[in-house]
Amino acid sequence: RRIPLVRPILCFLRIEKVIKNLYLSFNLYRDHLDVLLKSIGISLCCNIMMASSIYLVARAVGMDVSVIYFFVIMPIVFMITIIPISMSGLGLQDGAYVFFLGQVGVEPTLAFSMSLLAHFVRYLTGLIGGVVYMLERDRAQVHKS
Repeated sequence: RRIPLVRPILCFLRIEKVIKNLYLSFNLYRDHLDVLLKSIGISLCCNIMMASSIYLVARAVGMDVSVIYFFVIMPIVFMITIIPISMSGLGLQDGAYVFFLGQVGVEPTLAFSMSLLAHFVRYLTGLIGGVVYMLERDRAQVHKS
């Protein structure tokens, strides 16, 4: 409402509803700045850990690329991976790694190998988390009885 020129552009791009929902979401947290800052901090920590782990995977396959590239590329790859046109980002993640790491001189076969290992690491950590969850859930049910 405050910037009348923006609304027709948002309508044309068909993202007016998305922007409105985003605005309303942030508006809900206007009085809860501490919660918003904690959420942003946790998200930042998660992204740093994920980019660092992918960097270590890249080093494991013999890539000699600066860690800075991973902190720039990883958020883009993560956003591409969540596009809902494949299961668990299979193919999308691989193509994104090959493309973006190719821009900094990494061979496609090396980037693809790193991507496969990144899939494996994600599935392995998810499996470990699932097992811990099941054990904790079972233990909680035993205590209830």
